[in-house]
Parts: sequence; C-alpha cells; structure tokens
Amino acid sequence: MFGRTTARTGIDIGTTSVKLVRMEGHGAARRITHLGSEPWDGSVREERHRHAGAALGALLARHGLKRKRLGRVAVTSAWHEHALREVSLPAMTEQELQKALPFEAPNHLDLEGMEQPVLAGQVLGPDPDDPDKVRVLLAAVPRPRRDFALAVLAENGLVPETVDLEPLAGLNALLAALGDELADETPVALLDLGGHHTSLHIGSRRGGLLSRNVAPGAPADPAGDAEGGYLMKLTSGVQQTLTYYRTRHKREVSALYLTGGGALAPHRAENLREATRLPVQVFDPLAATTVTATGDGDLPPGPLYTTACGLCHWWDGV
Repeated sequence: MFGRTTARTGIDIGTTSVKLVRMEGHGAARRITHLGSEPWDGSVREERHRHAGAALGALLARHGLKRKRLGRVAVTSAWHEHALREVSLPAMTEQELQKALPFEAPNHLDLEGMEQPVLAGQVLGPDPDDPDKVRVLLAAVPRPRRDFALAVLAENGLVPETVDLEPLAGLNALLAALGDELADETPVALLDLGGHHTSLHIGSRRGGLLSRNVAPGAPADPAGDAEGGYLMKLTSGVQQTLTYYRTRHKREVSALYLTGGGALAPHRAENLREATRLPVQVFDPLAATTVTATGDGDLPPGPLYTTACGLCHWWDGV
C-alpha cells in the first residue's frame, strides 16, 4: 500500500581503493544506510581480482553487510579504457539495436586496439533534429576490464545486475541531486579530478552526452611544483571540450561541478571559474541525500563517493 522499500548497493572499484554505498528508498534511492572505503594496491599484476576482492570483503565485513542485505548491486571499473558516444541512427527499437550493435558500434566507436570489446547500446529517444532518427548511446569496454569487476564481486559471492561506466554513474548522481531544479534539456558538466586521470563528463536528461579525458591525474600535493602545469593543462582541456560541446550540440553548459579527490583543493575551483566564466562548485552527493550512517567513523568526503552513489541511482531513471 505504501510502496516497498528497496535496497541497492553501488560498488566503485578504483585503482587505490574500493568504495561502497548502500541506499534505500520507496522506488527511488533516497537514503544512505552504509558507506565506506577500503584501500588496495591496484598496481599489483598477479591475481589483482583477489587483492581487490579482499578489500571489498573487508569492507563488507566491517559494515556487517551480507549478500541478501545489499539488494540490487551495480559495479563499475576504470573509465579511461572505455569507449562511449551518443549518435543519431535510423529509428529502431531496443531489440533491433541489440541486433545492429556488432555492425553499428565499429562505425562510431574507436575500437582499434581494444582487447575483446564488449558492446552495449541504449535507445535514448527521438532525434529532435530528424523525425526519422533516434538518439542512441553506444558503449564498449575491454572484456578483461569487465571480467575483472565481475571477478572481484565473485570473490565475495556477489553477482551484479549491471556493470556501468563511470561517466554515466557520475552524471546519474549529479542529475539525481539537482532534481527538478534542472530543466530536462539543460546540460551540466561533471569534472572528475582523479589521481590517475581527469575526465569531463557532460550531459542532460535528454541526452547530449560527451565524455573526455582532459588532463592527467591531479597532483597529490596541491601546493607542490606540479600544480601549475596541471592547472594549465586542466583549464585548456576543459575550455576546448566546452567549445566542442557547444559546436556539436548547440547548447550551453549551465554549470561545472567538481568531484573526485582532487576536487577538495579549493583554488582549483577558483581557477576554473575564472577560466570558463561558469558557476563552478564542488559536488557532494552526500549533501543531497539523507545519510543515516556515519560510514567509517567520521563522515568521509562526499566527492569520493560520486560514482558509487550514481550506481545506486541506476534503477531510478534520473
């Protein structure tokens, strides 16, 4: 009568830590009940899935989370080895798209050199510029990367319902946080300042998706000698991508949101605000969600959990 409370868990397997967020809600994810992270050494070459799996196991044990309590599970892996693009194709159904994927994907995605690509696609809706076409999201991931995420979860007896891409998970978290205050056609930009790469993801609820690596990883020490060169590459990469997006999609990005560990250096937001002349702020997915658990001791920095939060919103249709 009042709707069934559903649980879902997002698991973000990074290169230095495994992060987990469990949410509950009536239909959509609204409340965080568990969150935390566990470090692991992603540079190991042998049996990497066992090392990451042990980190995930320790995280689950620390929070007392058994398999049945996790609900629906979504997982992601490193973004920079994936291919992702929105294209316009002749009108087709989801079933027709799945049959056409092996033929259409190589025409639009850079699959050269990708090891055993696993393909996926989704019809987003009608193309507003051509009534005979539809907007389609195409994606590819190297099979070893997809299988790695599955193997990490299998170490703990888990099977995910979906393996999502970081850009989509991050944008889902942002769109869920902005809610009705953002018009469906208005694009927003999420800049992920990670330790190994810096990526800019742009999109709206009505599509217009673009994801690019725009700079190397953010320096661990914002006051160090490497910061100046990083900021130059960062602002240049962001400006070029915004210009390309404006030209291709004929829409202006309304705001720039920073996430990832590198977002916690406040002067980076100030520099980007001056360079892009856009509203720039650090995105904290925890601030937009009811948190009934304190995680591992004190509440952790929210930008570190953007991907895991976004995975929980995979079923919400944000």
